[in-house]
Amino acid sequence: MVSMRVLLIIGFLWGLSIHGQEGKLRYNGFYFEPISLHPTNNNYGGLVGFGFGASFKSSKHLFRINMVAASQYLSSQDSNPARYDEIALLYGHKHKVINLLEVDAFLGAAYFYYNDGVDKTTTSISFPLHTSFRFLVGKKFSLGFSYGLNVNQHKPLHRVGFLMHWKSKNKRPQ
Repeated sequence: MVSMRVLLIIGFLWGLSIHGQEGKLRYNGFYFEPISLHPTNNNYGGLVGFGFGASFKSSKHLFRINMVAASQYLSSQDSNPARYDEIALLYGHKHKVINLLEVDAFLGAAYFYYNDGVDKTTTSISFPLHTSFRFLVGKKFSLGFSYGLNVNQHKPLHRVGFLMHWKSKNKRPQ
């Protein structure tokens, strides 16, 4: 049986190839989220994680594939710490608010894995929402903050994080 991860990735790449043939899809940039906080309402307090992804652009449309992972911090007493993974395929837009501030918003589908560290493990398709507020530090680099919401069959999970974004050097052909 083909896993949900494989089906999601194949579907996303198929969609990119079709859109790329019609609209000149090209690499747009890479982001890295070295730390993110995922508050939970269990006895353990919360999760600490990281994330990364790449985006592709066609006219004003952005497509992103990304991965977020988090686990319970301070879990030295626990042999089965709480854990959360998300592999997402997203569609979104970028908005320049002022000269040095950009806001991104993405919505899509994801493979979702959650283990509460006690007795519940959930694997399913989920619907993530990712937003970021980025301050342009240079022509191709920005720093900012991100917010994410993952709506799934277990419970909604929120996250906030610090991110670094590198834009592509590719220019649109004339």
